[in-house]
Amino acid sequence: MSDKMNAEKKNIEVLLEQLIANCSYVKSAKDEKLIRKAFKMANEAHKGMLRSSGDPYIVHPLEVALIVSEEIMLGVTSVVCALSTSDT
Repeated sequence: MSDKMNAEKKNIEVLLEQLIANCSYVKSAKDEKLIRKAFKMANEAHKGMLRSSGDPYIVHPLEVALIVSEEIMLGVTSVVCALSTSDT
């Protein structure tokens, strides 16, 4: 795996962990599991896809989910929706 791919993978992992850490309303393992499941589904759906910036596509849904959780302070359902439908 190239250094760029390793760096991109690490960035995606950091964004996911930041999302979960910032979701102060995630009170149960069930909530966290649901967010991770939505991420996994979105990540698989966009595997190998790049944005015009060259970033892996999954970065966009993660950033939208961060906005939903941090700035708008919506709940788990909204975070899951942001992860799984932000490209539609």
